[in-house]
Amino acid sequence: MKRSLVMLFAFALAFATLAKTADAGEKLNFAFFIAHVDNEFMSNLADAVVKAGEDAGVAVKVYAASNDPATQISQVESVLGQGIDGILLDPTSFDGVTAAVESAQRANVPIITLHEQVSVQDKLPSFVGPDLRPVGVKTMEQAVADLKGKGKIALIYGAMGHAAQIAITDGYHDVLKGYPGIEIIFDGSANWTQDQALTLAENWLSTGRELDAIVCNNDGMALGAMQAVKSAGKSGILIYGNDAVPQVIEAVKAGDIRATIYSDLNNEAATGIKVLKTLIQGGKVDKEYIIAPIVITKENVNQYF
Repeated sequence: MKRSLVMLFAFALAFATLAKTADAGEKLNFAFFIAHVDNEFMSNLADAVVKAGEDAGVAVKVYAASNDPATQISQVESVLGQGIDGILLDPTSFDGVTAAVESAQRANVPIITLHEQVSVQDKLPSFVGPDLRPVGVKTMEQAVADLKGKGKIALIYGAMGHAAQIAITDGYHDVLKGYPGIEIIFDGSANWTQDQALTLAENWLSTGRELDAIVCNNDGMALGAMQAVKSAGKSGILIYGNDAVPQVIEAVKAGDIRATIYSDLNNEAATGIKVLKTLIQGGKVDKEYIIAPIVITKENVNQYF
């Protein structure tokens, strides 16, 4: 009788442990460290990751770093101290958040990059997101084609040194080196924000210098450039963005913005959650899951939106 009770207790304990493990498996806790949520695309990406987590039975908490590497490193280290099952990292800097990656690895917490990569990407199991250099290439190819290989342009960058800023801008120059007839007469950073892009473009337009196009690293800044162009009555200046946010899609349809780049953020978010969950469950993942970019213009916008 005594032996039976001991066996029954052991079975109950094992069952409880198994149930707890299964429950934990269904309720994994992920942290998504995002560079910022200062524009519509990044805010939508954060929401998409949370939603994808809910669909996969995972709780996701978002930490926005306002484009500050030191803040992002501190956020990661703080969350590691609280206990977390996995990390999705959208880095604030290509080189500046290595310490955060290393802290996660020392804590044996699975970490992947989402949307942008880091300089130590080879040490991480996977990246999910767009290949941003081709985003820049496709944008500038469209601009060059529209200008027939000749014209004066301005470039509006995101936060300088940010992985996305570097990759997209490098893509621009990959194309421009083959078109000496395209001259960059203005360039500057608006830190991904519409307001700063508006001010920057207003200053350029106030000089009275000829300008044929303004090419922006993201849609938020394209909207700022659009405002400045409209206010100055310079409707002939072509504007290019990246992210395909709803407001810009409407502007493309209206002809106020010439083109943007569409990358399926819902697919990106769902893939990121799936990859991280697979890692935690001991499965194999690829080193890269690339979300292909598509140029959206007035000619094809209704096909996608």
